[in-house]
Amino acid sequence: MKRYYIEDFVNSRKLAVMDDGDLVDLVIEKNDAFVRIKDIYAGRVERVLPGMEACFVDIGSDISGYLKLGQSSTLKVGDRVLVQVKKSDKENKRLSLDLEISLTGRGLVYIGGLKKPVFSKSIKDSSQRSRIRSILPSPEYLVRTRAQYMLDQDLIKEAGILERDYQDVLDSFKKNRRIGLLRPAQSMVLEYVGDNIGADQDEGSSDEIDRIVYSVYGIEEDFNKDLRAYLKTISSDLLLKLDKKKNTDIFEAYGINTRIGRLLSKRVDTEQGPYIIIDRTEALNIIDVNTGSFVGYSDYETTVTMANKIAAKEIVRQILMRDLSGIILVDFIDMKDKSVRDSLIDIINQGLSVDERKFKVHGYTRLGLLEISRSRKSKSILDYYEDIDPKNLSRIKSLDSVIDEIERRVQIEVYHKQNYDIKLCDILYEYRLVEIEEIFKSCQGMIKKMEVRYNVNIEK
Repeated sequence: MKRYYIEDFVNSRKLAVMDDGDLVDLVIEKNDAFVRIKDIYAGRVERVLPGMEACFVDIGSDISGYLKLGQSSTLKVGDRVLVQVKKSDKENKRLSLDLEISLTGRGLVYIGGLKKPVFSKSIKDSSQRSRIRSILPSPEYLVRTRAQYMLDQDLIKEAGILERDYQDVLDSFKKNRRIGLLRPAQSMVLEYVGDNIGADQDEGSSDEIDRIVYSVYGIEEDFNKDLRAYLKTISSDLLLKLDKKKNTDIFEAYGINTRIGRLLSKRVDTEQGPYIIIDRTEALNIIDVNTGSFVGYSDYETTVTMANKIAAKEIVRQILMRDLSGIILVDFIDMKDKSVRDSLIDIINQGLSVDERKFKVHGYTRLGLLEISRSRKSKSILDYYEDIDPKNLSRIKSLDSVIDEIERRVQIEVYHKQNYDIKLCDILYEYRLVEIEEIFKSCQGMIKKMEVRYNVNIEK
């Protein structure tokens, strides 16, 4: 039975999913004010690129968004447009926008202007498709896998909410001539909760949840209210699973940070003995398989075969947990039997079949390395915790990770020592003064938020 642990810090909100003591999923949502995917904006065309069949749109942000247009588009400079963020890259200051507006529910996605319903490929039962189609109030829906397990009244209720929310967006766009955010995207953490748990726990469509553990700090109750309100829309019974802590570092108290630390380690040991080494670079990911303490059976070839199969299953888990993408090269222990080599490809393919990302196992290279490619969605989860040192290209602790560490130590000062006048040089004792100067300069916005949240004064 799974447990959800939610950490709500000033810099980010995180959700860790634990199953029998193992960390099986991790969601990280930055709390910065930058534009997020699925945000809906009122924008104004500021530049048209006829040769590219595209334009740049001012949405009131620091950077303009790129909007792809069709050949028949009549948009011109100065026109107001209703757009939704498709891709958001803060680091490279790039935004991709879309004229197609969608609102996502647990079983349905409302897409304004859609001519006919689109069903998930996982809904293969024609009777289920007919049932759902008959109760949809309009054809403007993408029907998600979960919909086949939902009751008619729940689907009707959700459709009504989505259409009402969509109409509210249209009304707001028409009434106000300003540009800017009209509707923020749903919290990634809450969206994950909605997609993975619920009262309709059948056919593997939902996680069976024991508890949802989270904490509130000081007098802040915003997330507590949002979480309770959202769960209530799914099922009031889920409120009984909430376990609210007060002023508690959830990830530290329940060992989540220790498990995340293992994700950052290059070496991954399996219980049976074999281990793998994972090297991440800008261009690709390299995974090396070793027998370790695994002594196997009577002959060498059988031992190597078993070690590689154990490693292959762990490699799948690490690809998904670490969110590895791009080119992945796996160096298995040398094998003579082609059928065994092919069986490793089968293990990888089967394990990654649950992946929402596009992937392909290309086979073995001339050097005997198994080549895998996996599409990039955004930065890897591990990139939240690590950066690359431009001087020597080694991996170092990221600024996001440092900000979280500051908040953890501020909590210790406030809740355990009752110290409300804090100096960074005292709590970041492993850093040099020149580094603390740079950290303080780079994190001033987040430090001010900590001062408000914990009612403290933080100096260099």
